[in-house]
Amino acid sequence: MQATFTLQEGQANSVAFSPEGNLLVIGDSLGGIFLWEIGGNRPQNTLRGHDEVFEDEEVESVGFAVDGKTLVSGNLDGTVRLWDTATGKLRANLSGHKDSVLSVAFSPDGKFLASCSLDGSLRLRDAADYSMRWDRGGHKDGAFSLAFSPDGKTVAVGCYDSTVKLWDVSSGVLQSSLDVHVGSVLCLSYSPDSRRLAACGSNTSVVIYDVKEGRLLKKFQGHRMFKSTGVDGNVEFHSNIGAMQLSPDGKILASGAEDTNVLLWDVATGKVKSTLKGHTNRIKSLKFSPDGKLLASGSDDCTVKLWNVPEDKDIPQRK
Repeated sequence: MQATFTLQEGQANSVAFSPEGNLLVIGDSLGGIFLWEIGGNRPQNTLRGHDEVFEDEEVESVGFAVDGKTLVSGNLDGTVRLWDTATGKLRANLSGHKDSVLSVAFSPDGKFLASCSLDGSLRLRDAADYSMRWDRGGHKDGAFSLAFSPDGKTVAVGCYDSTVKLWDVSSGVLQSSLDVHVGSVLCLSYSPDSRRLAACGSNTSVVIYDVKEGRLLKKFQGHRMFKSTGVDGNVEFHSNIGAMQLSPDGKILASGAEDTNVLLWDVATGKVKSTLKGHTNRIKSLKFSPDGKLLASGSDDCTVKLWNVPEDKDIPQRK
């Protein structure tokens, strides 16, 4: 482990690296947005502090524009907010979603800004002036996560009903729908070639699908399972895998869950290569640095940990 960033009180809901990899942004459950310089021991900038705390100010998702000059946050109050990275000043406050905004992201070419919400909608805006390009509903019982394909042609949306909707960015036309069988789809991540899509959620697995063929390629199970009784009286098992990302080269998959562990998987073999221990509560967010050498993990234990991603020769295989 390289470093631990401790928040004042809030849980670390979302983390993201700047395009150059020198900054880490953290969004927390009390409305705080903090910029940390990698290697520093205190926030470089605080976009919102804890002097006034409102329940609907919770930050659900954060990210950088491709030039690093703008930050975006998706918030529990249904707004999408744009911030100046250098000054920390609010640039725009976008309304329109009728419920919590659970995921936000800029497109790889920097032209578009996408947001999805618990109200079941996906919105695509022009990143230059934030005007609406298109607005799509139909994500049953809520849109929980989104990811742009690296080629910028598709935006994938993970839904409560365990489906992933694939939308054409230029036209807003639904290309296809995948039933990924992971429970509510909490996180999505594309492979570098845009051909494979990883998904995780409230049950026990992380899966990778061939996007074009809609075919399951890999299934990863390794997090501790918890038993509970459903409303119908049936016993259910779950791992609540709330965070996951493929490395920039697509060779490693990181997953974090309710068991407080971060697992590093070899995508080719489907085996766990390393277990990162140190958090004391569930993992909410994972992000690789742009060069793939660092991994940030945000947790409900009010910390963000920065891990060195070991080279293949340095990773002992888990028995």
